Amino acid sequence: SEWVPLWGFLALVSLFQVIPDAFLASVLGTLVFPETGGPRIGKVPLAMAGMWTIPLWVSLFTARQLDQGSLYRGLWIAALVCGVVLASSEATLWAVPIWEAAEGVTTVGRVAVYVILPEVLLGAVTYLAYHLSRERSWAAKGAVAGLVALVYLGALCASYGLVERVL
Repeated sequence: SEWVPLWGFLALVSLFQVIPDAFLASVLGTLVFPETGGPRIGKVPLAMAGMWTIPLWVSLFTARQLDQGSLYRGLWIAALVCGVVLASSEATLWAVPIWEAAEGVTTVGRVAVYVILPEVLLGAVTYLAYHLSRERSWAAKGAVAGLVALVYLGALCASYGLVERVL
């Protein structure tokens, strides 16, 4: 009975995830969205406004099923599952093509190194945001969903600075 409310919350998160995607593509130039002919928001395909729902739903639904009522256990599970799901997406979806790391970005295979830890953090933060907002109004859920995207963006920027500029 929880999967529908979870899906709704994650749809809001996914809408806000266009912000980090646009920053990576337009400001840092580390993310490329190949031309597919569809509508765009700047350099980001409009489809990306819903694309994040899928991996986040898998991550959070799995965590909610395995958390045994423990917030901390759920945070760890969501973080690990999200890291695996998103790294797998990074490694394979360039072939579709949906997105890919720009030339010059440090990668392992097709996975940009700087995104790995922020994607793990995204799982934990999204899980916590859902946990804290699931009994709240849709306006509150929207505000929390926006905060998830901003935390993710901050983590991406910090990780980019460490991996691409320091190391």
